[in-house]
Amino acid sequence: MSHSRGVDLKETEEVFGSAERYCAPGIVLHIDMEEFDFYMTAAPGYRASDMRHMLTMAEKRGLALPAEEDREPELQNDGSVRLYLIPAPAVET
Repeated sequence: MSHSRGVDLKETEEVFGSAERYCAPGIVLHIDMEEFDFYMTAAPGYRASDMRHMLTMAEKRGLALPAEEDREPELQNDGSVRLYLIPAPAVET
């Protein structure tokens, strides 16, 4: 995938049982609809542009970050941070 800066994002997709994982440098998006388990894990040094891309991918799959006051990032043993996602609220038209 090419970005306006000409940088090529190396994104991969993996399937583990009922879970899907999308990986960008330093960031993993985990989606398991069957188990109702959705999160992103970001390693130290990830690029903000990659995080924006992964958040957009999550949004396209109907997921969003909870409100800021409801977010509790988890620090993992390897120094990465895990942010849990929730189903995006329906938009009324």
